[in-house]
Amino acid sequence: MRELDKNDRTMLEESKKNLSGLDLSGANLEGIDLSSGNLSSTNFKEANLKNSNFVSALLDAADFTKTNLDYADFRRANLFKAIFFQARLSKANFQEANLMGANLSSADLIGADLSRCKLVEANIIGSNLTGANLKAAKLTGRFQREGYFSRGATLARSTLKGADISESDCHGADIADADLREVNLSNANLEFAKLTGTNFSGANLTNTNFNNAELGANNFSNAVGLDTIVGLKR
Repeated sequence: MRELDKNDRTMLEESKKNLSGLDLSGANLEGIDLSSGNLSSTNFKEANLKNSNFVSALLDAADFTKTNLDYADFRRANLFKAIFFQARLSKANFQEANLMGANLSSADLIGADLSRCKLVEANIIGSNLTGANLKAAKLTGRFQREGYFSRGATLARSTLKGADISESDCHGADIADADLREVNLSNANLEFAKLTGTNFSGANLTNTNFNNAELGANNFSNAVGLDTIVGLKR
């Protein structure tokens, strides 16, 4: 990685078109504007990037492990296989971002906006998405060249209480043992999803597709729209 003064905000903003592979770990760059920048494979571990602007930035394989990204703006950013392990992402905006294969495990995503973003094969195990917006997000698996269908996003043991997942495609996703209390899953596709032990109490399940989903030990108490569910045998 190239070396530079990692806290020189002005230089970083002026050079943002060519910042790939830099070591910015531990830097204090709160509120920096790196929109449309090239930051692929950049190391942001444990940096302070609260309120930062990454709109339309290239961030493939960037490492945000344990980084403060509260209120950061990642709209339309490319984050293929980016790492957000134990990152702080409260109220972060990922609208229409590409998070395919990203690692968001154990992250704080309370109130984050993940609407219309791609989460194919993303790892979201053990994360807190309370009140998050995943409306029309794509969490499905995909067909590989070899002819098999890969796994979808993994949200096992995650907390999504009160989140909006309506109209999302969760085909083949692993959402086992997750907290989906009071979640809006109306018109969502859960075909072939792993849902054992998932809590749906108080959830909106209007027109939700459960065809071929793996269920067991679920709680559907006070859920809305049970009579409209597709593929659920109760």
